[in-house]
Amino acid sequence: MSKKPTIMVLGAGFIGSYLGAHLANKPDLCSVHLIGRQSYFTTLQSAGSLSATSQSGTTVTIPYEKLNLYDSVDAFCTAHPNVHPTYIIVTVKRITAHRAYADLKRWGENPNVTVVTMMNGVRAADEARDVLKGCDVNEGMWPFNVIETDTGHFEQASGGDVFVEDSEKGRVLAGIFRESGIPTQVSADMHGILYGKLLINLHNAISALTGLPIQQELSTRSARQVWAHCMSEALDIYRANGINPVSFLPHVPLSIIPYLLSLPNFLFLRLATRMLSIDPRATSSMYEDLRKGRPTEIEYLQGEIVRMGRECGIAAPVCERVVGLVKDVEGKGGLGNLTGEMILDALELI
Repeated sequence: MSKKPTIMVLGAGFIGSYLGAHLANKPDLCSVHLIGRQSYFTTLQSAGSLSATSQSGTTVTIPYEKLNLYDSVDAFCTAHPNVHPTYIIVTVKRITAHRAYADLKRWGENPNVTVVTMMNGVRAADEARDVLKGCDVNEGMWPFNVIETDTGHFEQASGGDVFVEDSEKGRVLAGIFRESGIPTQVSADMHGILYGKLLINLHNAISALTGLPIQQELSTRSARQVWAHCMSEALDIYRANGINPVSFLPHVPLSIIPYLLSLPNFLFLRLATRMLSIDPRATSSMYEDLRKGRPTEIEYLQGEIVRMGRECGIAAPVCERVVGLVKDVEGKGGLGNLTGEMILDALELI
């Protein structure tokens, strides 16, 4: 690719801001443009910069005046009427993805524009392809948590490599990410990777229902047991649908992870050191949604398992009840304050 690529990050939340800061730190590599809320950009202006710190402790800082910020795709197009993004990285919430895809329809017949979906759940790329029929749509997976520790400063809170689809444009993008300081791999099995990631994200609801940061949630056996039951249902439904998820714990078969999660603390805390190597301040995205009074993505997590189960005739009562519990809390406003035992009791598992 001879021309310096133009990268649009559509969704300047925690992930989009962390990614955007790293890309903006390499102006010779690419031109990056962030689309987000004007209210957020106003706070960035007050802070004077956008910065991001990796798990290794490396920090990049971009002065506010060097950032390309827009409150809509229309604003970007007005500022750059003759520019077509090389890559559009979609990091919005799944519940707003349909609006994002509608905004991108202006490039929907342009094969030189590559849309990369990096959102929770599965099938996001399929939904994008339905709308952007002429676009090159690639799947991506963002693995690690990001926290905002100060206004405009974002920190990596857990480990993992980003994955993008093993295509010509995907390989180029992976190289850009790596040179920007974001460990990235390509994979020909994004289907398996995304369904494996969905198993991880099933714990988001438990964090939100208990109001616990992730590390504290994972250190609580009853909370882990809820996750284990959700995961067991998901694995049964995966098998019935012929889905082979990629394990998120190297050399550990997915089939034994629910058993591992259910172990007493004195065993689990010894065996799961990698799973627990997460910043104690890290929270799940659903925790943050409830804390900020926003709609959650529960329909794309446990709700997706319920939907898949119905299609193949397998019930998922635990996942279905978790969906209901999250919606109850969502309706009341604020974080949940249930203990793991209370959730197990509500699920009729104790």
